[in-house]
Amino acid sequence: MIDEIDNKTLSENECPLVTELKKLKKSSSEAIDNDESFSEFKKYMHIHRSIEKDLIDKVKQAKESSKKSLILVCGNVGDGKSHIISYLKHNRADLLDGFIIHNDATESRSSKRDEKEELAKVLINFNDENLSNNVADKIIVAINLGVLSNFIDEEKGKGRDFSKLAEYVDKNNILIDTVTNKCNENNNYFYHINFGDYHIFRLNNKNIESSYISEVMDKIFSPDKSNYFYSKYTECSRCTVVNCPVKMNYEMLQNSKVSNGLINVIIEAIVKDKLILSTRELLDFFYDIIVHPNFDKVDFLKKKNQNNIEIFIKYSLPSLIYEHNEVSTLLKHIKEYDFINQRTELFDEITTRFNTTDNILDVFNCYITENPIMNYLRFIDLNEICRKSPKNSELKSNLFLLFTRMCKLSPKQDDFSIVNAEYTSFIENLFYSVKGDKKKMQNLYRTVEKCIYNWNGGSYLSKRINLRNDVEGYIVSSELELDPDIESFCDFSSEDIFERFPTYINVSITKKKEPEKSAKVSIDYDLYKILKLVENGYRPSAKDNNRYIGFLSFINQLSEYSNFEEEITIQQLTNNQSKKYKLSKGAFGYTFGEEK
Repeated sequence: MIDEIDNKTLSENECPLVTELKKLKKSSSEAIDNDESFSEFKKYMHIHRSIEKDLIDKVKQAKESSKKSLILVCGNVGDGKSHIISYLKHNRADLLDGFIIHNDATESRSSKRDEKEELAKVLINFNDENLSNNVADKIIVAINLGVLSNFIDEEKGKGRDFSKLAEYVDKNNILIDTVTNKCNENNNYFYHINFGDYHIFRLNNKNIESSYISEVMDKIFSPDKSNYFYSKYTECSRCTVVNCPVKMNYEMLQNSKVSNGLINVIIEAIVKDKLILSTRELLDFFYDIIVHPNFDKVDFLKKKNQNNIEIFIKYSLPSLIYEHNEVSTLLKHIKEYDFINQRTELFDEITTRFNTTDNILDVFNCYITENPIMNYLRFIDLNEICRKSPKNSELKSNLFLLFTRMCKLSPKQDDFSIVNAEYTSFIENLFYSVKGDKKKMQNLYRTVEKCIYNWNGGSYLSKRINLRNDVEGYIVSSELELDPDIESFCDFSSEDIFERFPTYINVSITKKKEPEKSAKVSIDYDLYKILKLVENGYRPSAKDNNRYIGFLSFINQLSEYSNFEEEITIQQLTNNQSKKYKLSKGAFGYTFGEEK
């Protein structure tokens, strides 16, 4: 019996799967990369990416040059800069032969120097004074973008000028959030790879996907003998914990439908909130959604409630994804897009059906595909449990949360748009923009044009834009006809898969028949979302004007191209009356009068 198991037996039954999964955590020693070692585990977890190939090409190019060469491996904290250099050093030693490696520009090797002074010492032959000397150094530096920016500014202030390096950084937009396809490397001294230019997802024919996240998940969940985690999972068959939540969650992510659903959820949060997700954070995330913070095998063995449905829901994958936003930044952002927070026609439909059904399991079966949680629920009489539970309403509410979240993670319908139509629409337009498909961009440009007029209460149909809407009781408007700036479109591409692209859509609008009078705006998901609302009649508030100041400036710039110098209309809205007055310029000067 479980109660008869003594503490010694319990301690010998620590969960081997949890122990192995802890290697994914940020606090694990395996999360730290350095030049001196590259463990077998890190080698196993390594994913070959296009950035690795591009870095190898840069190294070969620099190696073949007779001049000194500095290769900057740039990016953000934890994105894999040190890892990729360590991997090449321990697996392609011939390639890096002759190179000096400075694998962490945020630390100093000397107690007498800070990290910037250390970097200045390493790069001494690449400052302006020494750049053309005969010392043919070959150096690779892994450096965070913030450190690079501060280093250039601080060294300039100290008189140790790196203006040539600063010029290279500026010309290649290394410190700017933009995708650079071609590098300005004519100087033959400087080269760079910027992790910020490489997404962990790609556009594929109107869809967004991530082969990278898929490969990372395969490393953790694939049923392969070489998989460290899977080998420990196989030991779960000898475990005496009934319906172990860790085992269940691990099996959930072995399910292709669930794993694809989770990838969609991750990418959704990245795109919508413009997150920068490092590999380190991604691995930490997988641990957090498999192992509940309070999970303890010893505790579970002692309890007699292993079949308790409430415990099961609390420790399940869907709950860990959406109920523990305090654990990590990614979980916090994902929680914002919980299906329970999205008021859609589908949500109303499933809510009504769930609350009125006589058979809860039938509703699960209707909307959710086969997976381990569903298999577990089939052995339970959910209706009977809900009736007998002293907290009937609370249990049913928790079941509903489980149900809605599984609708998003493991829907029977393949089309992700059933729970996220607006996001799907944005991705389609982003794809058409990157592809340069002018014809398919017509709808987006029409939306933008309508919002230019409608934002301040103007009229898209009459092509009148409001110049002032801040004078109570009056509207001042002028005529303005607009056209899409066809010349701003990128060249049409025959490709359907794109790995390097901005996560926003650049739109340029001109005054009709005067293309030199134009304005540009970048539309990310957040702006796209409100543009669709405005198109359908929503009137932006003062708070919206502050939040979307970029779009408001875009409108104001176009307003300057209206015919306000030729004529304006003033509409008076007072005393429940509406009168219009027109001020126009003619051959004999201005005339002003009421319009009938």
